[in-house]
Amino acid sequence: MENIMDNREEILKAVKEDGKIYSCLLKVWRNDKEIFKEAFKTYKLAIQLAGEEIKKDRELIKELIQDNGWILEYIDKSFRDDTELVLMAVKNDGFNLKFVSERLKRDKNIVTSAIKENGISIQFASEEMRNNKKIVTEAINYDGRSLEYISERLRRNKELVLKAVQSYGGALAWASKTLKNDEEIVRIAVNENPKMFQFVSSNLKNNFDLAIYVIDKFSGALQWVSSELKNNKEIVKIAVLNDKKVYKYVGKKIRKEYPTVNKFLASEV
Repeated sequence: MENIMDNREEILKAVKEDGKIYSCLLKVWRNDKEIFKEAFKTYKLAIQLAGEEIKKDRELIKELIQDNGWILEYIDKSFRDDTELVLMAVKNDGFNLKFVSERLKRDKNIVTSAIKENGISIQFASEEMRNNKKIVTEAINYDGRSLEYISERLRRNKELVLKAVQSYGGALAWASKTLKNDEEIVRIAVNENPKMFQFVSSNLKNNFDLAIYVIDKFSGALQWVSSELKNNKEIVKIAVLNDKKVYKYVGKKIRKEYPTVNKFLASEV
């Protein structure tokens, strides 16, 4: 093995066969571009172990980053502010926006390119971008989950929240308090995911028609309706006819009158 470590041709031959050998090389070989490139073909982690000359070689980085945007995390930090290289990186994987400079996190073209590849990469954009309605709209168009990362101001925007819950009901969890009390938005959200009923306002948890609508889809939603509706025999019956186990969520009045689900179902409810 000692001969291999000292002989460039042998090292080159070895990393062509097994890129992981790169991790065993002396530092002197880790700045050899040809050796690095051969190792990187089969051992991507070689970039973490590469010498500073490799990490600062813009020509080499440009060659690699288009299909391996993640290397932005490991190369020379000056490249995080290089518009051309960063654009390649975020187009490859939007999450690479996490590693770019603060200046480029405010760049509309960079941020838009990132969210086109992955909508929720907006979480890494600047505060200014997360408060930009046009940018946020684009992010939500690609992924409703991006609502979690936008500004509080835009979480109060009905148009945006409506768009988000239409594609991902779970986005209701991040809507403003006011919009969690909007029946139109709530119905769309629970239709896509009935479990989102847990996030609606107290007012809507006491809405008879909405409770019926949700429980008909998911009996377990009985646990989230108001105390008043947990004692509503019509609602309880719909829930337990679908799943007897949810009887544990009924209100005290019904529980007192009918200690078990079988006694409840046997009654003239």
